[in-house]
Amino acid sequence: MPRFPKPPEGSWTEHYPQLGTAPVSYADSISPEYYERERKAIFQRAWLNVGRVEQLPRAGSYFTKDVRAAHASILVVRAAGGTVRAFHNPLREFRQETGPLTGITLATACHRGRSCR
Repeated sequence: MPRFPKPPEGSWTEHYPQLGTAPVSYADSISPEYYERERKAIFQRAWLNVGRVEQLPRAGSYFTKDVRAAHASILVVRAAGGTVRAFHNPLREFRQETGPLTGITLATACHRGRSCR
């Protein structure tokens, strides 16, 4: 049920004078501060669809997803037991690749002089 049912005829302001006819501010549409508050309220509190399980056909398969609105890169991995896990992805070399991956690959990437940022 809509909060304000559509009036049978005429204008909204005739039937709902509390809505007013003054200009509406659009500051919230262009404000960086408002965007940052909205981004945190929405993307840090909700599940985000970053891919499909079909993208992970076997253990060791992985893919990455950059989620710009959340300021994050996500690494999604199918573990040895078949479990799908998602991690914050700090490793540049895994941001665009897909293919087999092992825990050793992740654990040793930084130790071999690769960038971990």
